[in-house]
Amino acid sequence: MKALYILLLLTAQLLTAQSAQVRTNTLSAKAAEAYAIKSESKVNEFYNYIEILSDPRLKQDMKLHTAKEAMKLFQSEGIVIPNIIDKVHRDITLADLLEQISSYKNKLSIKVNFFNSFPETKSDGREDWNLAYEVEINGRLTVTVTQKFHIVLEDKKFGKTVQKVWNTYLGEITVIQ
Repeated sequence: MKALYILLLLTAQLLTAQSAQVRTNTLSAKAAEAYAIKSESKVNEFYNYIEILSDPRLKQDMKLHTAKEAMKLFQSEGIVIPNIIDKVHRDITLADLLEQISSYKNKLSIKVNFFNSFPETKSDGREDWNLAYEVEINGRLTVTVTQKFHIVLEDKKFGKTVQKVWNTYLGEITVIQ
């Protein structure tokens, strides 16, 4: 219940900040802080989807739905990322990673520990952030990564009206260790 309250509060803050920020095409310090929190939330959401997909008891239609929802977190479905679930960390497409995980025979347990999030580049209507975090898989394998987080001003249609809104996406992952 507390997590839901925090998520609702964060959403309200983002919507308030968004309406002011759209006029200038740049984020204020307060909005940037809210997006830093949202970036961690999106990363957690992604790994929650991975845990769900790895459950061998989950029906195929739910696995397909879960994989689609995980894909929506990224700006590009064709993104190539290191397979952090594999000890070798070979590059793999996001779609292939999700498909591979959905065929696992044992459910994964994933814990994410965040170190830092900070803006990397800023331009009119876009900010790219870097997140540094550690992923612990089944209590044995620990991988330290950086991941891009994109905040993009995009046109969104509301009925017949088109407005500019800030959308957020996960991006490239790089294994540090």
